[in-house]
Parts: sequence; C-alpha cells; structure tokens
Amino acid sequence: DLLDIEAVVIPGNVRNLSAEIGIVKRNTNHAWNAVKIDNKWLILDATWAAGYLMNGKWIKNFNAYFFDMPKEKIMNTHYPQEKIWQIRFGRMSEKDFYNQPIYSNTFLGTKTELASPKHGIIRISKNKNIEIEFKNLKPSFRISYLFKGNRYLQNPEISIENEITKVVIKNPRRNTELSVFIGQNRALQYKVLVQ
Repeated sequence: DLLDIEAVVIPGNVRNLSAEIGIVKRNTNHAWNAVKIDNKWLILDATWAAGYLMNGKWIKNFNAYFFDMPKEKIMNTHYPQEKIWQIRFGRMSEKDFYNQPIYSNTFLGTKTELASPKHGIIRISKNKNIEIEFKNLKPSFRISYLFKGNRYLQNPEISIENEITKVVIKNPRRNTELSVFIGQNRALQYKVLVQ
C-alpha cells in the first residue's frame, strides 16, 4: 500500500502431510499473495518462504522458491478458493488437488518432474512392488524411501532408460504412508493401500 504496488490476498488451501491425501477440506486453511510488478503477477507465500514448523518449534529457513512460484507448479501445493485464480493457475479441480501426492518445496525447486504415479494413493497387490518414475532426475541425486513407522531410510532399485528414472520400492505388505527422499530432503509423500 505504501509503495502503491497492486497486490491481493489469495485465500485457499495447502497440504503438507500424507494423511491429508484424498481428504477434501471445505474451509480454507491458508492465504498467500499475488503482487503485480511490471504488469506481471508474481505469486508468493511469505509464510512458507520464511521457514517451517518442526516438533512444535518454528525453524527459520528462507526459501526463495515461494517468492515467485512457477505458475505451472502452484497447484501442486496451493489451491485458491476463488475461481479466477483457479483458472489462472491451471484449471485443476479441488478433488484432483487433494488426490495428488504431497510435493515438497525441495522437489518443486528442481527441474525434476514426477512422471508417475501422479495420484497420491498407490493401490497395489501384495505381490507387486511400488514403481515411481521421474523425468530429468540428475544422476547425482541420491534416492531413498521410508515407510511410516520405520526408523531407517531404505535404498530402492533404480534404473534409467530414455531420460526416465524408474525407482522400484519393495512392497510394504501393509497399508502405510510412503516418503520418497532426494538426498536428505523429503521430496514426495504417498498413501499406500495394499490389496
């Protein structure tokens, strides 16, 4: 206001826990901003850029990713309540937003893309392993995974063919939550339903 810069508050919803996958919330739980600079709208989330909560304690950790979020990645983490912003960000339905995996800002800040599965609930039979495919995953990135309740990261089988990296994770043989790590950082989270 003091600098006469056009800006708006965008109310909506965010998710950051695998337990939230598939559960549509009717009330908004967050707000972020659109700021018009040089006739272009920049989308920023000052809260998520400032740090994160861990074990009930605020950890200051600036993340520049949230100070000009790429338009094509906004709906991986933020779903606006107002239709105009839904149209501007990619026309995803609310149900589709809640049925995605949980994407971390670490993952979204890379050039790596999730090829499959893009649904946050992995349904798998007891005799099949979980397969996750990435595009543009740097060979230097170390991939590991963790099922909820386990103490130690596990190493998956990894193969690369035609710029697609296939990650094969052993079947947990139970319903659980899966976290996929790139380096030391959680990249993706899924719910796993073993049938």
